[in-house]
Amino acid sequence: MRRLRAGLTLALTGLVIAGAPAAARADTHPASPPASSPPGRSYTVTLLTGDVVHLRTRAGGPPLVSVDPGPGRRSVLFRRDILPDGTVRVIPLDVAAKIGSVYDPALFDVTALIKDGDDDAHRSDLPLIVQHGSGMRALAAGRTLSSLGATAVRQPKKQALTPKATSAAGVRHIWLDRKVRATALDHNLDQIGAPAAWKASATGKGVKVAVLDTGVDATHPDLKGRIAEQKNFSESPDTVDRYGHGTHVAATIAGTGAAANGERRGVAPDADLMIGKVLGDDGYGDESAIIAGMEWAAANAPIVSMSLGGYSDDPANEPMTKALDDLTAKDGTLFVVAAGNDGERDTIEAPGIAGSALTVGAVDGQDQVAGFSSRGGRTVLKPEIAAPGVGVVAARAAGTTMGHAVDANYTSADGTSMATPHVAGAAADLLQKHPSWDAAHLKAALVSTADATSGTVYQTGAGRLDIGTAATATVTGDQATAAFGSVPHGSTAALTKQLTWTNTGTTAVTLRLSATLSDAHGKAATALSLPSAVSVPAGGSAGVTLSLDPKRLTSAGEYGGVVTAKAAGVSLRTPVGAFAEPETHTLTVKATALPDTPDGAMSGWVGVSDLDDYTLFSQSVAFDADGTAKITVPSGRYIVLGEIDDTTAGKERAVLAGTAELTVDGDLTLPLDASRAEPLRISAPGMTPDPDAAQGLQIERSVGDDTWVASVYSFGGSPAVYTVPIAAVRTGVLRAYVFTRLTDGGKTVEDVLHDLDGSVPASVDYRPDPKSLARIDQRFGAINGDVKDPVGEIRYGIDPAGFLVSEGDSQAPAGSTRTDYVTTEPGIQWADEAAPPNLGRGLWVTELPVRRYAAGSTQTSEWVRQPFRPGPYSATGATPSECAPGASTRSRGNIHVELVDLQDLTDGFDCLTDMPEWDAVSTRSMKLYAGDTLEGTVDRSYGDFTVPATAGTYRLDYDLDASRALPISTKTSTEWTFHSNPVEERLPLLLVDYRLPLDLLNRPNGDTATFTVSRVAGAASAKATGLKLWTSLDDGTTWQAADVSGTGGKYSATLPHAGKGQAVSLRVQATDSGGSKIDQAILRAYFGA
Repeated sequence: MRRLRAGLTLALTGLVIAGAPAAARADTHPASPPASSPPGRSYTVTLLTGDVVHLRTRAGGPPLVSVDPGPGRRSVLFRRDILPDGTVRVIPLDVAAKIGSVYDPALFDVTALIKDGDDDAHRSDLPLIVQHGSGMRALAAGRTLSSLGATAVRQPKKQALTPKATSAAGVRHIWLDRKVRATALDHNLDQIGAPAAWKASATGKGVKVAVLDTGVDATHPDLKGRIAEQKNFSESPDTVDRYGHGTHVAATIAGTGAAANGERRGVAPDADLMIGKVLGDDGYGDESAIIAGMEWAAANAPIVSMSLGGYSDDPANEPMTKALDDLTAKDGTLFVVAAGNDGERDTIEAPGIAGSALTVGAVDGQDQVAGFSSRGGRTVLKPEIAAPGVGVVAARAAGTTMGHAVDANYTSADGTSMATPHVAGAAADLLQKHPSWDAAHLKAALVSTADATSGTVYQTGAGRLDIGTAATATVTGDQATAAFGSVPHGSTAALTKQLTWTNTGTTAVTLRLSATLSDAHGKAATALSLPSAVSVPAGGSAGVTLSLDPKRLTSAGEYGGVVTAKAAGVSLRTPVGAFAEPETHTLTVKATALPDTPDGAMSGWVGVSDLDDYTLFSQSVAFDADGTAKITVPSGRYIVLGEIDDTTAGKERAVLAGTAELTVDGDLTLPLDASRAEPLRISAPGMTPDPDAAQGLQIERSVGDDTWVASVYSFGGSPAVYTVPIAAVRTGVLRAYVFTRLTDGGKTVEDVLHDLDGSVPASVDYRPDPKSLARIDQRFGAINGDVKDPVGEIRYGIDPAGFLVSEGDSQAPAGSTRTDYVTTEPGIQWADEAAPPNLGRGLWVTELPVRRYAAGSTQTSEWVRQPFRPGPYSATGATPSECAPGASTRSRGNIHVELVDLQDLTDGFDCLTDMPEWDAVSTRSMKLYAGDTLEGTVDRSYGDFTVPATAGTYRLDYDLDASRALPISTKTSTEWTFHSNPVEERLPLLLVDYRLPLDLLNRPNGDTATFTVSRVAGAASAKATGLKLWTSLDDGTTWQAADVSGTGGKYSATLPHAGKGQAVSLRVQATDSGGSKIDQAILRAYFGA
């Protein structure tokens, strides 16, 4: 759903080191989003404290982030952080000191909340896990989680839990009840050796495999007869898979391939499936529901497949992680879990990070590491194994289009979600062969028999799954990995691990042993030693000691390698890992309070991050009572940035202070002195700061591809943000900006975004030069003359690096004009949008492209221009909006259509798709014909249609009834005819741009209309060949042809005179030289004056 102050999903390169400890991220990344759903959203997120965050992504740029304080909280200051890994955090000053001790950092991790589906469009409450006494005002009590001494509750967003309310309720700790999402092969099964396993009678027969996912399409031909039991733990009504992920996973494990004549069977085609639906119909599920599903599965099946996960900065202590280890110890169940799809170092998700889990990464059909597959790092030696996870073809649940539809029965998808069921099925095959083996034995056997692949042990573990070898091997490893963990700097004593192998055969086997180890840059380290051979007796086990010499770890960081055990026909692999800790020093940061800060009112934090590689070190620490923070850091170059706050009630103030470049090669003390800080001032003649707009300072520090972003800002029009000097840097780039919106009361506004030129001075008192401004004449139309409610307007200021810095919004009277000015410094861009009031404030949004303005220039922006009509969006240009729809395309035997319901500009979009408020007051019908054959019908503005994989002529019919929502454009009927072939990407749909002679009230002020005909951008080019026009004064009962003049796509016609209150309806037909045609009727396009 789209709100006026809308958002983004994170496509950024920046971070703010400053802030509370890094928040948890639900960085689950479905391999392929549902092809039939819109590609993204703008987001509004209400925090636990009642403050509202607006997020928006830009194609190819960082996110846009803004904040509205909650009721009674305009005096609270806010910190906005953007991290290089894509995390966005918004932290109110009054909770900062309690993050970690009382509040889960994820509660203020906007990225996690959006990915969890906890934004305001998807739910009106927050899912929480709460340790508390009495008095918690929950929407409904949920599951009791006895292992945590906590309760899962739903807290209404309208009932904010501010620090005062939290204390009054007796709350000891609040976690976000995180959503976990599905982490979405017709790779031939030869790649993992499945035919060899089947030949050895390892088909999973008699073995139960529990699948915790989005449910299942039990009617799919590949799964008939394979499902032993189903149970629903989600908030959906039943176990039916309406998302498509669970069916794909289940069929990869135990599908029969019946719909493909047996060719697309599962890895364990004779296994019995237990389906636990823990993820809802949107692909998300709460941690508490997943834990309940895990408890059920572990008690009933020896193998559990979990193609899901959520990232956290402390995943080892996540409730799911703890539950997995506890259940494995209690029930002996092997949990096979997806590594995740973050593709970066140290991003293994919960619960896959659990030590007992068999964690699965992904490779492609050539055994190359998949770019999206999450990696281990530091002390996390995971994933232990990899499996095919790119272009995986498996069962397609009825009515779903997850991935890329192949045909009615199958779809192709990418992700560690797709790799995981291969390993779960392989575990079932192996357990059939060795029914007495426990979870640890199954795990070690699968890992040790894996085939070597590209990548390191932190990417693919021992290698790619080989169930053919595992099912037929008589000798296997007993330990899945040899993880030495952290090795303290300066250590000299050898570290050891015991490695053993088991022989189920009838003759002894002598294994030749070798070991390799290298650092993160691939440089070999001769630090491992072990005997050259070991003899493993028949029916027995034997082992050796693996030693690690710390003195031979010549540089700090990760080390990875493999112990290989070989004999005739035997090659076994055990991943090895260690992390050599660097030499460290104590960095003492000493803060001095803002001037006139009362005793006990100073607080704050300092963030320290490695400039050369933020993944090596990034930490935030709160100042103690005397303003001191001590941080142990390795030698290196750092950005040190802190916030010093005055928390006096009603007089809160804040300042950013620090250094953008600090070399640490020994113990060091760094002062952060705010005692001489000056208030930030921005002014212009006759103008004052808009009390509803933010005023503040943003700092950006870039080194190479990484950027750190920190900002502090206040509302209310009074200076609460202060500045102290921050010096320019010698390497990389430092950017600093100040921002606000000035107003004269409503007829004129001035949006200011000013570059401080590479440093922050001791005092900032900025007055824009009027000659440096651009003028924008704003015209806010009134729908059908209705001026009762205003038009919402917002403007975002974006810096040259693509980060949102400023935003100002207002409510402009409908049918009015306003004069705006914006600053035009080099690289500054502005993004404008408006929200007509007719569907409720901020629910219907129209947008203009991001643009730069020249100093002294004048331009006009028109908002809310009739008529509104459906049309395609090209998705060819840059937009700051995440609710922008995708293009309408053709791929082989599938046609994908996405339409915009209410376009007022060609190639514009309205952000109404899937918005419940819009669905409640409108109806749609979309039909696609191949020739005269109806190929499919949907009742929404997007859909996927299976068509013959041949060239042909198609007709797309779309009827929209908006009469319950709007007095104009009440009903539209559009028919597109076009030619398409299987290799054509974009559908060549025609558009008509209507320029009617209407004034600001959208009432006639002339009689000549102009029409422009063109194909949607990105489609094959063709020339317009004609346009016909009919008009109606009786709501389409009768139509009168109009005389049309013009050629080359531009046409004009005279419209009939309509009396006051009389509606004019329009119908156009247009054609082009490529065979495309549009026939569009709009009832009540406008009314007479």
